Amino acid sequence: MLLTWALLNTVVVLPIRLLYALVLIDALLLLWQARCFLRSADAHIRDTGHLAPVWGDIWPFSLPALPP
Repeated sequence: MLLTWALLNTVVVLPIRLLYALVLIDALLLLWQARCFLRSADAHIRDTGHLAPVWGDIWPFSLPALPP
């Protein structure tokens, strides 16, 4: 697979303007995806309770406080 990419890189030359346009589109899609993920996470927290996802990560620190 890597050899195929190396051969394509020597044969096909991507115009610089097209490269910048593709990178810009990729960055915009990344920002849009992050926005959708954060909105989904906010909705999940509102539905399940304010600190429900947070308490799941804290449990290892509370183990020493448990009675034997």
